[in-house]
Amino acid sequence: MKNTQKTYQNNDLLKRIVNKLILKSCDLLDLGLFHGKMGLVIFFFHYAYFTKKSIYRKFAEQLLDEIFEDIHDRLTLDLENGYCGIGWGIEYLSQKKFIAGDTNEILESIDMKVMEWNLKRVKDLSLKNGIAGVFHYVLCRLKNKSLITPFDIDFLSDLEIVVSKNYITSDTELKVLFDYYREWLKNKELRYNPSSLLDIITKSNNLLNENQDVMNIDIGIENGCAGYVFKKFLLREFI
Repeated sequence: MKNTQKTYQNNDLLKRIVNKLILKSCDLLDLGLFHGKMGLVIFFFHYAYFTKKSIYRKFAEQLLDEIFEDIHDRLTLDLENGYCGIGWGIEYLSQKKFIAGDTNEILESIDMKVMEWNLKRVKDLSLKNGIAGVFHYVLCRLKNKSLITPFDIDFLSDLEIVVSKNYITSDTELKVLFDYYREWLKNKELRYNPSSLLDIITKSNNLLNENQDVMNIDIGIENGCAGYVFKKFLLREFI
């Protein structure tokens, strides 16, 4: 880990990336996980942890406060840009001990919105906008050690129907999520690792080089500057 930190701090490209993220994030309207502020909040909490500099933690907290202030009823429900992604990010930060507080209380309104979604009618099985994204949110919430399950019986039953209906699939990542949910229903044990989602989102972030102009590249954790740093340096310590 010490070698990773030394390389990280001495890398000019990474310094330019962080400077860009600070400049661009304050005016960012997208609140979402993949391309917006929620992804950058997660990035800066990780960055603060590895650099041991509290200024970046404070910056992450400032961005998170902005999300709470700006979140509105017109967001989509999906993982990429909407409530599921924002809620997943908050639960992730709590479980990694980056933030404190009762996420059952913090995420109550998002849980309610997700439960209003008639998943039995959803045909989109994708990670970004469909069923797979919902299961990442639900499994992350169920991973919470609270004695209170955040979802009602009807919603949990609907999820079981969704699993049964779509279990025969060539999407191995989705099938793993289904298996995790079935195991939880059976014995309330859950092998789901929230960090695995960040690994999936950032898996294609290998495109930057030392001489590249980072100002012309997206900033998000998917196919952006923040995702490049996650993939190259940060996630290896958390998976």
